[in-house]
Amino acid sequence: MITSRSKSPIQKERESLDLSRPEFAQEAGMALETLEMVEKGECLLLSRLLANKLACMFPDATPEKLMEEYAAWRRLLEAERDRRS
Repeated sequence: MITSRSKSPIQKERESLDLSRPEFAQEAGMALETLEMVEKGECLLLSRLLANKLACMFPDATPEKLMEEYAAWRRLLEAERDRRS
């Protein structure tokens, strides 16, 4: 079962590259705050622009795959929050 402490698929991929958030954000050309929001699940969906930037950083990733994985993870987080309330 996924918990609020479960890592986002984006965070898992970033960590597999052994990059800190600041390093990754700089290399991906995105604001650190944006990356933090995505990894914490504060973004409801990944935009196409953001998914494109992320996909360039991850081997074997496509924007579509990242958007789908992130959306699925967010749905699980929401379902967990609903069960707790």
